[in-house]
Amino acid sequence: NSPNKDMHDAQASGAGVVVCFETGDYDFSTHIASHAAASGLFKITVSFGSVNSLISLPGDMSHASIPDEVKETRGFPTDIVRLSCGIESSTDLIRVLGDAIDSYNGSPTSKL
Repeated sequence: NSPNKDMHDAQASGAGVVVCFETGDYDFSTHIASHAAASGLFKITVSFGSVNSLISLPGDMSHASIPDEVKETRGFPTDIVRLSCGIESSTDLIRVLGDAIDSYNGSPTSKL
């Protein structure tokens, strides 16, 4: 427990969340991130810790500096999408992500 938990509880309606998922298709993941950012509700960024909702593709961003042989050995997925959900309406965030998924014209190898 943080010594500031009482202050947080008094000022916030809940805690933040980071969610990661794989789509099974790199192009599908890229589409989701681009579409979510175009909505204005998500910002594409490497770093988290903001009150704003953020989205990233770790394979292209934070994992980009890791040598390919290390990524391959450790099984780093190229299609992973990472979300940091901020203070925006969860209904709006879910709608934007649903729209991104539904608007993909490719043929992902797996469904979310």
